[in-house]
Amino acid sequence: MHFGGSVLKETYSYLNLASIHSISDKIDRSVEHLDLSGNNLSSIKGLESFGKLSTVNLSKNAIIQIDSLKNMKTLKSLNLSFNRLKAISSVFADSQVESLNISNNKITVLEGISSAKNLKSCNASCNQISKINEHSIDNDVS
Repeated sequence: MHFGGSVLKETYSYLNLASIHSISDKIDRSVEHLDLSGNNLSSIKGLESFGKLSTVNLSKNAIIQIDSLKNMKTLKSLNLSFNRLKAISSVFADSQVESLNISNNKITVLEGISSAKNLKSCNASCNQISKINEHSIDNDVS
C-alpha cells in the first residue's frame, strides 16, 4: 500500500523465508506495518534496520531469540505467537510496545515485562510458564 511515497504495509507471509536479510532489499525502509508470519525465520536479525516499524507480525515462525528488538524504539504492536521462544528477558526496556503476543511458545519464566512501561496488553497463554518474576507484574499486565 503506497500513500504519498511511503509504504505503510508490506506482507511476506508463508514464503518459507529463512532470514530477513534475504528480502531486506525488497522492503521499503519506511514501512510501518510488516507481516512476516508463517515463514521459517529463526532470527529477527535485520529487522532493526526498518526504523519506522510500529506493527510487526512474526507469528508462526521458528524464532528462538529476540535480542535485536532492543533497538526498535517505534514498535507498538508485536506478534511473536507460535515460535520457539524460551525467554524474553529485558528486551522491552525503554520500548514503546503497547501490545505483545507471545502465546504458544516455550517460555518457562515470565520476566522483563515490567520494563515495558507502555505495555497495555500481553498474551502469554499456552506456554510452559512455571514462574512469574514478581517484578514482571508491576503494571498489572495479565
